[in-house]
Amino acid sequence: MMEMRSSSQSFRLWEVLNEATGKS
Repeated sequence: MMEMRSSSQSFRLWEVLNEATGKS
């Protein structure tokens, strides 16, 4: 999560993951 090149993909993936874990 420290790479700014893949920030777009990582961010989107992290957002979905966060939502899934937060909804649990």
